[in-house]
Amino acid sequence: MLRVTSIVLFWMSELFFAPGASAQQISFNNAVIQGAYKCNLTAYGLPSKASDPFPVTALGDITGVADGRGKWTSGEWHHSIDAPGMHANCHLTMISGTYSVRPNGTGTDITKWRLVKGDSAPNCLMYFPDAAETPTTESALIVRDPSGKMFYSTSINPFAVLVTACQK
Repeated sequence: MLRVTSIVLFWMSELFFAPGASAQQISFNNAVIQGAYKCNLTAYGLPSKASDPFPVTALGDITGVADGRGKWTSGEWHHSIDAPGMHANCHLTMISGTYSVRPNGTGTDITKWRLVKGDSAPNCLMYFPDAAETPTTESALIVRDPSGKMFYSTSINPFAVLVTACQK
């Protein structure tokens, strides 16, 4: 997973920090991400063949609060999954989260989520198992805006590639 995340991070950094872009002269750090954010998530299902497209299989809304020192203090995730043969609305709360922003605006975002079973369809357990220790999500992070008003993240799991755009 780390290798694929690294490849996606390299691709995203090339996309957002094209040669000659003024963002290359800006120095970023954890303080750039601070305050309340609303994020839109799109999940692209993994295709069965390399020649097949990545289908959109889920959409989500995530809210989170960052402390400006590398820690997420709270978060909620509402996720609507439309995979082949199923539909599920899932609600999760953040258990913990950290982030790290390097001087070039790239970084990592590591979060743990817990499914709120009373607000979620039973088949959400397929994607978000009911375990004492929930899985950790590690995402590649891209910050382009030195004011921290917007950032992007991406990750891959056994079901999909998740792409998120977050804004204050």
